[in-house]
Amino acid sequence: MRATRRRRRGQSTVEYLIISVLVIVLLLNGNPSPVERFFDAIKTAYARFSHAMSLP
Repeated sequence: MRATRRRRRGQSTVEYLIISVLVIVLLLNGNPSPVERFFDAIKTAYARFSHAMSLP
């Protein structure tokens, strides 16, 4: 009984690992990748915010 639980736990770990790798590949794939677009959006928002704060 314990051996089957260990195998199940090991199998679920492998499944989570495979899904995590696939998600990472999808997020880093593309030109520009979704991660790059996200950071560009953050930079743009911060630039606009700092410009607005610098106005008298």
